[in-house]
Amino acid sequence: MKNLILFFLILGSVLQASVIAWPPQFQGSVNLPSQSHGSGYSPYANEFWVPLWADPTVYRYDKNYNFLGTFNTGQSQMLQLWGDTDGTYYTANWGYYTITKKASMSSSTLWTYNMGDYAGGVASDANYVYAMARNNIVHKLNKSTGNLVGTLALVNMTNYDTYGGLAVVDNYLIRGTYHGYIEYFDLITGNRMGSYYTGYNIYGSAFDGTNYYIHQNDSTTEVFAIATPTVPEPASFLLLGLSIMACFLRKKA
Repeated sequence: MKNLILFFLILGSVLQASVIAWPPQFQGSVNLPSQSHGSGYSPYANEFWVPLWADPTVYRYDKNYNFLGTFNTGQSQMLQLWGDTDGTYYTANWGYYTITKKASMSSSTLWTYNMGDYAGGVASDANYVYAMARNNIVHKLNKSTGNLVGTLALVNMTNYDTYGGLAVVDNYLIRGTYHGYIEYFDLITGNRMGSYYTGYNIYGSAFDGTNYYIHQNDSTTEVFAIATPTVPEPASFLLLGLSIMACFLRKKA
């Protein structure tokens, strides 16, 4: 078991996440319809999950934007949906002031956190869940329990209107605003590192690891490239190979 844990730790260090690409590059519009407010993406299912405002229904679309069906979340007023790599997902529930963690493609609630204000957006990385209301404060939550780990004040925000525009790339928080700006902030200092005007109002967003999808409550979605996947160093592949060999040798011994 210890060898297996070591293997996955090394694998995680080799298969690194994306890095920020700035400024965003407009890729065009695609036929991915919104259902009014809210949008999201599941890296586990490799699908776009689009909530029906303010209903608990989520519409599923594949990577080519083909409709696949629906599922019921049991959660209303989802201003943003963020899928995690294990199949679970998080929802920012606007008028309920809550962030919820749900089991994969189901209505089963794993935990709920109350923001104390209208919940505007939610995103996560490998370590934490990040959520925002109608101010400049980021709530950092424990992924397993939903407990508050700490808060971070964002510096020099354009405005406080967040309608489901959060994403995490590397060590940065992406924030899309109703007024059409995409900004990114350092998750350690809270400092704004860049701001880009899209020309589109942002009523919802989804992030697939490379592209950031925004919509204006219509039948199309605008796509902006905001990240670049990292390529592991050759030495990292060597380290991975050695770790695999060590695991097998210890198992035989």
